[in-house]
Amino acid sequence: MEEKTKKSKKFLYLAYRWINPLIDPLKLLKGFKNYIWFIIDWIKYSRKEGAEAIRIIDSYPCLHEKTTTTSFDPHYFYQDIWAFERIYKSGVPHHVDVGSAIDFVGFLTIITKVTFIDIRPLEATLKNFESKKGDILTLPFEDNSVKSLSCLHVAEHIGLGRYGDSLDPQGTQKAAKELSRVLGRGGESLFFAS
Repeated sequence: MEEKTKKSKKFLYLAYRWINPLIDPLKLLKGFKNYIWFIIDWIKYSRKEGAEAIRIIDSYPCLHEKTTTTSFDPHYFYQDIWAFERIYKSGVPHHVDVGSAIDFVGFLTIITKVTFIDIRPLEATLKNFESKKGDILTLPFEDNSVKSLSCLHVAEHIGLGRYGDSLDPQGTQKAAKELSRVLGRGGESLFFAS
């Protein structure tokens, strides 16, 4: 019975991987066309000398990546560069981030000690990195104690229940107030919300 359950889960995951590229209605027609090219490429690859065998159960079709340029979200891309540069130029020995993108937080560990606060802690082992479980509405810091603080595109999600937080129509305002509470006099806060 356990073996049957494992096989069923593996099949469902395979089905998800093959169907997922077609879920976006704007990419549906292109997705079908790209499946044809995916299968043709698979066959061509399989016939090449030295090609390892690829089982269908191990396949993961990526159908929308043959583009002429690398796609990116300019808003987040430039925001993180801006914030990183500000923190780098400040020379702070310790920075606190509340819930921002983990790539951004990871890069910061190269230039300063980072404490990352999130309702879902990041379980990563990095030099200069500490992750603490915390709620943006009750941050684990004394009043006016944080000299360098960032919270990039987090506050607007607070109170929506999306990450396991409580539903609260005033969540964004309460988050901003809590960030202000912990920011030290003369400290710098990098904050974005949309």
